[in-house]
Amino acid sequence: MNWLRIFRSKPGAPNMEDVALPDYGLVFLNHLVGEFESFDAASPVDAGAYARAKALHDVYGSGSRPITWGDLYSFERDVVALTKGDELKERLWSIEKRYLSMGTSADYAEHNKTFPLAIATATDDQIRARIDALLRELYRVYTVTGCREGMRNRASKIITATMLGFLAFLSIPQLVHDALSGFESLRITTILAVMSAGAVGGFVSAQRRVQSVSNRGESTLDLIELSTLTGTLLAPITGDVFAAVLFMMFTGTLLSGGLFPTVATPKDPVAGGMILEAFSKGTGPATGGDWAKLLVWCFVSGFAERFVPDALDRLVSRSEKKQDS
Repeated sequence: MNWLRIFRSKPGAPNMEDVALPDYGLVFLNHLVGEFESFDAASPVDAGAYARAKALHDVYGSGSRPITWGDLYSFERDVVALTKGDELKERLWSIEKRYLSMGTSADYAEHNKTFPLAIATATDDQIRARIDALLRELYRVYTVTGCREGMRNRASKIITATMLGFLAFLSIPQLVHDALSGFESLRITTILAVMSAGAVGGFVSAQRRVQSVSNRGESTLDLIELSTLTGTLLAPITGDVFAAVLFMMFTGTLLSGGLFPTVATPKDPVAGGMILEAFSKGTGPATGGDWAKLLVWCFVSGFAERFVPDALDRLVSRSEKKQDS
């Protein structure tokens, strides 16, 4: 399921939204429109290019449909086709500067070795071919980057909404209990605090994962990663479960030491077995310092997804070694 469609920021055809030209792109288009309007309409260098650019110019002026990155790419290519001589050579220099500003100097140097171009003696067609190659790469990066950032923002909204909904769901049993008791003794139970800390840790981990998606420019793998959020949305839930398991490990002293909290729990055996309510009410951190340690470690259990599974693996490994011996 494409979860990102849930948080579309604007109505309209979904195939146009992520490629629609943002405000800063329209500013650049306006600059190119001004340049286009300075050309001689009576005798253009390329009549076909002039006709295409004029059609897009009219769309821009009328606002009859959204302008896309593809439109801007096409318009700039047509403006290049309408340029000649020394002005075309100077345009190549400015487009090279734009391309190199993306940090692709090594790639461009390698391309120049393979296809050397002496600008002083090159024909207009040779220069336009080089400009076309540069523009093609530039606009691919522009389009994917704009799309990726839009998807990243929507993914963050979805994760935040999921987290708030999940915390509200965790609070329902507590609210029901307090309501039945007439709200006489409002308190947050230890297990609710533990599971909430784990869920928040998972939420922060999911947000970091979304924000750390590589800015590799034209990579479509980034978009695939952002559009498939199922694993990311489960992070608060797995964090919640891991925090509860970690709390039980602390309670049972399966994990102990100066870095870990001491959890007090009823010690005396109960005939017929201790009921869960008695365990829940009688189990919790022994001191304020233990509360702090417990919440930190529960947060870590959600944030570092491998922490609890690795601890369980080590526990099973030690148990197997004892059985073998």
